[in-house]
Formats: sequence, C-alpha cells, structure tokens
Amino acid sequence: MLTLQDFQFLNELEQTNPEIYNSILDMQKRNNIDISNCCHDLLNIVTLINGHLQLLELFNPQLQNDRHLLTITENINYLTDALTSISKYRHARDLKKSTTDICRLVESVIANYDEADIHLSCADNLPTVIIDKEKIAVNINNMIENVLELDSSGRININIFVRNSLLHIQVCDNLIGLTPDVHNSIFMPFTTDKTNHIGLSLSTAYQTMIAHGGNLTYSENNPTGSIFTMQFPLP
Repeated sequence: MLTLQDFQFLNELEQTNPEIYNSILDMQKRNNIDISNCCHDLLNIVTLINGHLQLLELFNPQLQNDRHLLTITENINYLTDALTSISKYRHARDLKKSTTDICRLVESVIANYDEADIHLSCADNLPTVIIDKEKIAVNINNMIENVLELDSSGRININIFVRNSLLHIQVCDNLIGLTPDVHNSIFMPFTTDKTNHIGLSLSTAYQTMIAHGGNLTYSENNPTGSIFTMQFPLP
C-alpha cells in the first residue's frame, strides 16, 4: 500500500528522473489491469454459478429454506463483494478530477438516507476543490454505511471546513468506536473488526485521498464514537 511519503517520493522522482518515474507508473498500471481482469473473469464465473443456484431453487421450491443452499448463497454473495472490492482497491488511485462544490456533493450522498440521523454542517464561503467526485462520494457513502450497519439509529455529523490551507470533511458518529487492536492498522488492506467484510473500504478510501495529495485520518470522538477526516489540498 502506498503511503503519503511514497507519493511524495514519486512526485520528486517525476521531476528528477521522469524516465524511471514513467517506468514505475507503467508497471503499476499493468499490474492493476492484470488484477482487475482477473477479478472480472472470476466475477463472470461466480455470476454463472449464482445463476445455476437460482435456477435450482426455482425448479425445486422445497429447497428455498434449505440451510445448505442458504449458506452457499451467502458465500457466493460474499465472494462477489470481495472481488468487487479488490478491483476498486486496485483502481483507488486512478483519478478523474473535476471542479466540485463539496457541500453539494455531500448533500447528494446524504439524500439517499432519508431515514438516517445525518446532520451536515458546511462553513461559509467554502472554495471549490478539484477532486474525483465519484470516488469521494463513494468514500463518504461507505463511511455512512459502516455506521448504519452497526446501528441504524446512530447519529452522524458531517462537518466541512477549511483549516491550515486544507479542506476538511469530518464524518463523526456516536457509537462505540473501533476496537483497540485495529487502531494502528485501520487503513491497511484486509483490516476489519466485522464479520463477512473483506476489509478494503477504508484502505481504498485512504489510497484515494493520498492520490489527491491529501490524507485520511481516524480519531476517537468524545465521549464515544469515531471521527474520520478527509483532508484535501486547496488549489
């Protein structure tokens, strides 16, 4: 997983030795394409198996509540989610940037959660930012989903403001927070304290933020809960 220091090194290398920089970039792109193609091919196979299972259930209604078939279906769904997550992780640093009103973007994400207790606070006179708005929307959506999976009645506060020449988006909740054993590795791939989760959503979000030249951090909320903060450099 590339860190902020890795990206800083690559940025320096682009200026000092563009030939090596381009070679590294080409190898990385080929690696990402190979992994994504592999995930795509595996997803096709999994989809085919899932289709046969649905036909089996359709023509054999007595199997609808069969625990073995239910377990197989759950495992198929988990495998599908895992392969999709791996593909997204490999493309987390591939950005398509555009000038974005960040408050409107967050409002559009929140609009999908009519019944959730979500509160948005935007500072006055926020500047526009140049970001991959699709990936950032996915990041915010995943953070909201993580809270609601734990407690659908949990309160979520999203605060957007500028500090130290950086645009901050804070996603705060009032739940129990993360377990201590994952604090130091929360943004590493395959780290999770949940069952049936591959543990790539936060590491994907982290890679996307680093690719923006920004950062993603975690801190404990007071008195309880979590705060995830995305930081973007301003133009």
